[in-house]
Amino acid sequence: MGYRVMKIVKKVAVTVAGVVVIFVGLLLIVLPGPALIIIPFGLAILATEYDFAHRWVKLFQKKLSSTASYLDKKLGM
Repeated sequence: MGYRVMKIVKKVAVTVAGVVVIFVGLLLIVLPGPALIIIPFGLAILATEYDFAHRWVKLFQKKLSSTASYLDKKLGM
């Protein structure tokens, strides 16, 4: 019984922490701050428990990688 309770507590804690970090990131879209850095951190927290968040993190990584490659070619680096 203790293992199941700890598993539920962990999932709730991860969910709350991830949602709070994403919410702060969304606030930083309109307020001055690094929203595009904070939001993926929130998704990474959620990805430890949820598959949908893991897929979003992977998509973000692919987009970031392709953007970096594009900028390297464009800037001649």
